[in-house]
Amino acid sequence: MRLLIATLFAALPAHALVPGARPLHLARPCRAVSICSVASAEQTEDDDDALVSLDSISDEFMAQVEASLVDRNKERILSGLPKYESISAMVDAYEEFEAREKGMSRAEAESEVLRYLQRRALMSEGGFSSSDPQDVVTFVLLGALVLGVGYQAVLQGTGAA
Repeated sequence: MRLLIATLFAALPAHALVPGARPLHLARPCRAVSICSVASAEQTEDDDDALVSLDSISDEFMAQVEASLVDRNKERILSGLPKYESISAMVDAYEEFEAREKGMSRAEAESEVLRYLQRRALMSEGGFSSSDPQDVVTFVLLGALVLGVGYQAVLQGTGAA
């Protein structure tokens, strides 16, 4: 049995062993790319301190942030809180909630809110998509493999095999 499992895993390419990973020729491009979401290898501390404002962001970044705001509003509605009417309303709420205590200016609070929304958008991009047939097939096969190995282990443990 161990030889069978070792042979099975040896025959699989490396990307098949990681759930959700795709071979390079099947990789999907990112949905939204902005100047803030592309990190250079030589990122300095000055880049982290740069303020991001609504006026200076690209259209792609704005779409990414607005989609994240919609998701955040869904969470707020489900938890019984009022939704934010706009990004500016979220900045106002952040200013009242935390920014004043930290001594932040309006521009710094706006930058923090935009970065927060961008992080949320980037985190949601890497999630499992049940609408992608390749992901569904991958997890079904993985489940079948786990069940088969578990069944075989139970049979060997009871001496029935």
